[in-house]
Amino acid sequence: MRVSLPDELRAFVDAQVNDGRYGSASEYVRDLIRRDQGRRRLSNLLLDGAISPLGPNADPAYFARLTAASEPAIDFVANLPQPRAAGRHRRRTLHHVSERG
Repeated sequence: MRVSLPDELRAFVDAQVNDGRYGSASEYVRDLIRRDQGRRRLSNLLLDGAISPLGPNADPAYFARLTAASEPAIDFVANLPQPRAAGRHRRRTLHHVSERG
């Protein structure tokens, strides 16, 4: 695919690449397309929500039910093993903490 751009737009794309935000003009264009896809999905979801029937009232009882329903997932995540920091940084951190008492 080839895209023709006016000089002003080409300079803008080149600046994005030169500033290190993107590795190439193609990467920049792919990011723009993905963002546009995301905006379109969000727009469709919002429109779907706007025309859908009303849901339950968001009163204290509703939030209590949501909290109760989410507690097993919260407990599961809280009990997952913690990732270890990489080598030297982790040792230095532990040593630093042990010196503080």
